[in-house]
Amino acid sequence: MAKNGLKFPKISFGRQFRSPEAPLGIVDIGSNSVRLVAFGGSARSPVPIYNEKIFCKLGESVAATGHIEGASLELTLATLKRFRAIGKRLGISDYRVVATAAVREAENRDEFVKKASLALGTDIQVISGQMEAKYAAKGVMMGFEKVDGVVADLGGGSLELVRVVKGEIIDAETLPLGVLRLTAEFGDDKDKMAAHIKKQISSLQWLKKSSDKPVYMVGGTWRALARIHMAQKKYELKMLHHYKMRSADILDFSRLIGNLSPESVEHIHEANAVRRPYLPVSAMVLYRITKLTGCNNLIVSANGLREGIIYNSLSTALKDKDPLMVACEDISKRMTKDPLYGMELLEWTSGLFNGQGLSPKKLKKYNRLRRAACLIGDMAWNQHNDYRCWFAANTILRAPLNCINHEGRRFLAHTLYSRHNGNLSELPLGMEPVEDTTLALSRALGLAFRLAHCLSGSLHGLINDTRLSRHGKKLVFEMDAGRSRLYGPIVEKRVCALADALNLQPEIYVGADKIELG
Repeated sequence: MAKNGLKFPKISFGRQFRSPEAPLGIVDIGSNSVRLVAFGGSARSPVPIYNEKIFCKLGESVAATGHIEGASLELTLATLKRFRAIGKRLGISDYRVVATAAVREAENRDEFVKKASLALGTDIQVISGQMEAKYAAKGVMMGFEKVDGVVADLGGGSLELVRVVKGEIIDAETLPLGVLRLTAEFGDDKDKMAAHIKKQISSLQWLKKSSDKPVYMVGGTWRALARIHMAQKKYELKMLHHYKMRSADILDFSRLIGNLSPESVEHIHEANAVRRPYLPVSAMVLYRITKLTGCNNLIVSANGLREGIIYNSLSTALKDKDPLMVACEDISKRMTKDPLYGMELLEWTSGLFNGQGLSPKKLKKYNRLRRAACLIGDMAWNQHNDYRCWFAANTILRAPLNCINHEGRRFLAHTLYSRHNGNLSELPLGMEPVEDTTLALSRALGLAFRLAHCLSGSLHGLINDTRLSRHGKKLVFEMDAGRSRLYGPIVEKRVCALADALNLQPEIYVGADKIELG
């Protein structure tokens, strides 16, 4: 139960894991678009295996006449019939269907819900603005660690704002500031629109309590703005989830976009043609939120209401699982030769980052990434040898992972790129920029993986007879005497390369014998 006493209706994911043959279907009947997403995989890290949206613009119809009617109604019913057919083919037997601002405000709401339910073949829940806001916040919690700031979800009919403190929803409100609604009400009169936006958002004084904290941006039109910002900054990792923008940049950027003419907007090809007309409106709303909250950063969340519906259904035990590890465990099972090897590798590298001068907080962060890397380190084993480094890096940079920021993705990418001896002068797009510490530690971990591979073939049961440890300024590698036949020049070469990456002196022991290094 949230602090204000509102309860969420329980919607069960059904099981901890869903196969691609029996996904969960979520249909979101929004003010701008109607969307079907079929989710498979782990309940804590669900993967969209089918995702389709149609811009039905119910909000325009409601804004114009108060009713859902005409072309918007016809397109919506046809879309829902299509979704029903697709769902049958996908094997969806479990649906969760929600309708938001446009439907809840339509004068013919009950009539529409009856027709829509018949078209889709399942019940539809019309949720309140408060519930919509809370689902959006919970969707962000699905995809981020320790959410602490303001979740802002901009749709066609409304703007939902939620203050979250250390993962707990404290305040939630919905405002009539959707892009379709504002466009219908004010047209091209940007001065009146800006004044209206300012008045509405300024009424929520609790927003100021999240100063110097992030705003998590949810909604398709804001994602379109983020794509434009990426292009403007020449940012090469085209991954919107966790894309971070400084508030000072956004104040300038949103003013620029907000003042564009309709003719100028049409030349912005980074945005979907359907969303382009609403870019200035969405930028004006974003400007006012940034200004009022005094936030430090704005972070894009690809997760929203639909993921929030799933997150709300999870048990406390499932919520407490690390979704990055859940996803990497799944990748390990599907893509590596031997999933047990990853757990051995985790233990074998356990002390690798100790003594690197990291604060406890940073050591914890990098050890979490080390765990993820160990689980997926052999994911490219069945690719062509010349392409493994590229395959592994590109896959992890763009995989549908939750609770990992762009720096973390780059750490994993650099680790796997080094694991396969990738050329640092020919990096795949998106692997830069990277902090010096991240680059050094990821390269060292990748070299440790290379050493382990030449000892084990990336199969479990072999590296436990060897040990890596740090003693002062030395990296000590020990091999049991019974495994001495595994020792050779390649082992010496890779131990020395790893020691060099860590700025340590190598020492090698086979049984009780210390090896003289050349």
